[in-house]
Amino acid sequence: MIRDSSRIRNYLWRRKLVIETTFALNALEPWEKLIFFSVLSLLAFLLFRGVCRIFPSQLFVLQQRASYYLWGHEADDRLLRHWVAPPAVKDL
Repeated sequence: MIRDSSRIRNYLWRRKLVIETTFALNALEPWEKLIFFSVLSLLAFLLFRGVCRIFPSQLFVLQQRASYYLWGHEADDRLLRHWVAPPAVKDL
């Protein structure tokens, strides 16, 4: 019986092999792989950051458009705003 850790290790090795052969990474030298993964990591980070910063504000626009198309008028944005943004602190 194969142990679970070796089964997981085998699965991860096969996934690594599939990714390297799909993108022809096994033909690259180690420094080229480092540059490739650095650029890929930077792009993934920027995409994730953009989604985290832009997506909540786009939910309001999406809600207004959906309510306009479904019911014929724009709904109050307070319905969704309390789920996404914390209430603002009033200045004294």
